[in-house]
Amino acid sequence: PMLLLSGVFFPVDQMPATLQTVAGFLPLKHAIDLARPLLMGRVPAAIPLHIAVLAAYSVAAYFVALVLTRRRLLR
Repeated sequence: PMLLLSGVFFPVDQMPATLQTVAGFLPLKHAIDLARPLLMGRVPAAIPLHIAVLAAYSVAAYFVALVLTRRRLLR
């Protein structure tokens, strides 16, 4: 589902408003919004926003992995 909603195959701008909102929370959409303009030789818009969202997902995943690993090791 993330591939279909994040703009990999279909432009997010042409989706209904609710799906655009959902796509805004997906990390793949932000990665695509950074990479696609670079491939076309342009500078992406809102670079700090996209990097902040990707960093937030990375930090959250790191802490979830840390907690789950500690739980399993303390058993």
